[in-house]
Amino acid sequence: MERPACLEFFSGLGGLGLAVKDRFRVAAAYDIDGDVEATHRLNHPHPLVRRGVESLDAAEIDRHDAVAWLLSPPCQPFTRRGKQRDLDDPRCAGLLKLIELLPRCRPKAILLENVPGFHGSRAHARLRSALEELGHEVRDVEACPSEQGAPVRRRRHFVLSCREGLAEGLAPGATLATDLDVHLDPAPAEDLTVPDELRRRFDDELPGREGRLSLHQWRERRCVARPLRARYGRSASPRSLAR
Repeated sequence: MERPACLEFFSGLGGLGLAVKDRFRVAAAYDIDGDVEATHRLNHPHPLVRRGVESLDAAEIDRHDAVAWLLSPPCQPFTRRGKQRDLDDPRCAGLLKLIELLPRCRPKAILLENVPGFHGSRAHARLRSALEELGHEVRDVEACPSEQGAPVRRRRHFVLSCREGLAEGLAPGATLATDLDVHLDPAPAEDLTVPDELRRRFDDELPGREGRLSLHQWRERRCVARPLRARYGRSASPRSLAR
């Protein structure tokens, strides 16, 4: 039986599409960032459409016959370290466009991912209101990958909705422990090794249980990954790290 189609908006590298691959087939992904296009093409069979979400219309969306939408809109309008401009931030334009198209396209289900600050925002309220007007059951869930056994701490807020109702048990459960080796390649390629000079630059920035935890101590079973970028525009970029 063929899986129903979904669309992934603000797709980046396609993480949300991977999360639902057992239930849905991604018909197309949309993202304006050209830097991710080549990587996306190498990892996914479906096309990445280089187009701003705010420029989409109902005809473009309807041609895919998708029953579900996956959304990961820009989080800068809602981050604690940002200006929290919410709907006044131009980066909300794409999300506002999709909310505008909801009554016309009428997707059966929605999954949105964003930072915890999205919850309680004006954008959050507008999205919930539009979904409820379509007859969707809507649920808010805040969760972290580490609660599902993944060695990553990156708490996020999710909005789930479905016209036919939502299953019980969608809230995150207790933290699950997994061996870090499960998530790492047994023999990683040599060209993926972090250079010693770069690794030493960050060794002193990661506190561990005993003084400092080196970036390369990956065999520590309780290791978790966090993004090195601590704040937008004020920490090391990939370009500066390569110098």
